Amino acid sequence: MAQDKRSGWYPDQRRTIYLCAVVLMGATFFTLLYAQIIWKLYQTRSATHLPHYTDFFALWSYAQVVFHHPAADLYRDEILRSYQIQLGMGADEHCPFPYPPTFILMVWPLYLLPYHMSYIVTMLATLAVFLWVVRQTCTHSPFLLLACLLAPVTIASIWAGQFGFVAGALIVGGIRLAGTRPILAGILIGVLSYKPQFGLLIPIALISARLWVAFASASAAAAAMAALATLAFGIGIWSDWIAMLPAYSDLWENVPEVLGMRPTVMATLQILGAGLLPARIVQGAVSLTVAIVVWRMFRVGPTRLAAAALLCGTMLATPHAYFYDMPMVLAAMVLFVEDRVQANRPFTTVEVGILFLAMFFPCSMLMKDVAVPGAPAVLGLLFWAIVRGADRAAPTAIRPERANGHQDTSKTSPSASVAGAGRVMPGHNGHKSKFQAVGRLPLFVSHSC
Repeated sequence: MAQDKRSGWYPDQRRTIYLCAVVLMGATFFTLLYAQIIWKLYQTRSATHLPHYTDFFALWSYAQVVFHHPAADLYRDEILRSYQIQLGMGADEHCPFPYPPTFILMVWPLYLLPYHMSYIVTMLATLAVFLWVVRQTCTHSPFLLLACLLAPVTIASIWAGQFGFVAGALIVGGIRLAGTRPILAGILIGVLSYKPQFGLLIPIALISARLWVAFASASAAAAAMAALATLAFGIGIWSDWIAMLPAYSDLWENVPEVLGMRPTVMATLQILGAGLLPARIVQGAVSLTVAIVVWRMFRVGPTRLAAAALLCGTMLATPHAYFYDMPMVLAAMVLFVEDRVQANRPFTTVEVGILFLAMFFPCSMLMKDVAVPGAPAVLGLLFWAIVRGADRAAPTAIRPERANGHQDTSKTSPSASVAGAGRVMPGHNGHKSKFQAVGRLPLFVSHSC
């Protein structure tokens, strides 16, 4: 029976292509706008002034302090500020170090290059790694990869000068490899422990999917990261970190400009006037709800939509995140689109609207002196669309399949086989099956590796 394309948005429809072109043009405009801002920042450089590229000066200064002073000085606020002022920070600025000692292992390479070169190399290298992981994990579609490159959250992360691409690459890569190369997957997830707030849902997903080797490997890698930090900086570094956390919390939990840059439920409730305790209670309830949904979705294995739910749900479940941490949400969107394309099913108008909002809502988080409390609503809608899509369709593999018409060998869980022979990540639970790529459509065509 011929499909009635009037009932939805098919990827090869003319109106869908036009809409995608408009989205790309809007994203390109935003990218060029912030590229100009970054260039103007660079032009303010002088022998006595270093443009901060938002947070990158802080990261670079941490590396300088670690190489020239005791690492524990990072957690002594006044001492750290004095070092940073000597490096070029303004006397009225404040760049504390709230991260665990394992984060020091991530920033120390920034010492190896001069400041401007370090910024350029760090941003381009981490973006390249993130895009490579998305290509290997989510899609081979040139259009979707271009959308990732031009997405507002991408240039916003570059402008922020932070490690959002690193966190996104680690969490997506860890899920990608969990079924086929569980030890390596665990290592990637364990390295992510430098930002522990992003690991809240990962143990739940791995246990639910019965990926025990990946779980054990991740635990061992996180322990190894902690041990390495202890050997490098001394066991006292941990008590120094814990001791400074209350002061950091008091400093940043109620700053309106900072709250507006955080897409979390807790920050949004504070913007709307809620007290800190009620905001924490609601955040906890949302985190628990998301965890239950992720557990249920991973029961059939690390499918595309299960992985997308984990990536999007992480932003809903964590109480502490910023706009530059959202490249992982971009990967969730790509997985959602790729799953629909592979199933040769249309997008509803509601889903198109949600994807449009998810693409552009990071722009509102960068508005100066204006806090727009809509991020959790958009993330919640995207999470709902992903879960609804999983409920209405058989699960599909997280890894892109072959586009050349050849069959590929994969392994599926018993539950996935019973649930309609859904395609899951190769290597899951040791049951072999063969499948062929379907639904290759012109706009989103995937190419073989």
